[in-house]
Amino acid sequence: MIKRLAKWTLLVSLNAAISFFFALAEERPPVEVVAMVMGVFTFIGLYMALEGWALKQERHAFVRRLNIATGLKALTQFYPVLEVWAGIGATLVVSQLMPERGFFQVYFITLLDGLLLSVVVGALVGLVFLAERLYRAFQANRNTL
Repeated sequence: MIKRLAKWTLLVSLNAAISFFFALAEERPPVEVVAMVMGVFTFIGLYMALEGWALKQERHAFVRRLNIATGLKALTQFYPVLEVWAGIGATLVVSQLMPERGFFQVYFITLLDGLLLSVVVGALVGLVFLAERLYRAFQANRNTL
């Protein structure tokens, strides 16, 4: 459990780093910073729960793919186009629904931003799965020649 907490704290924090940096580049009251941190903690818990569920279902390959995909997604921090657009989209949507600035608005912006970026992680899980299948097919074909 502690190992899983440490892993997901590291991976989620790495994936949130540039979004957090951009958000903190603006002057933010402490309550908004706490809201962003709570949003990150929420995703740490969600990813821990997802891994726990997958392990109970004996889906070890999925957990491996999720780890790889989350690591790959962290690399996008060096070219943060996804993070910028996800943050802008989340801010526009939540600001329309909750125009009053404060803890809950920032918390829900962080959650929506994380959800949008988790969709990217999901797509990367699919790409890792596809790459594994192609590699196995290539190996099988090479061995039959």
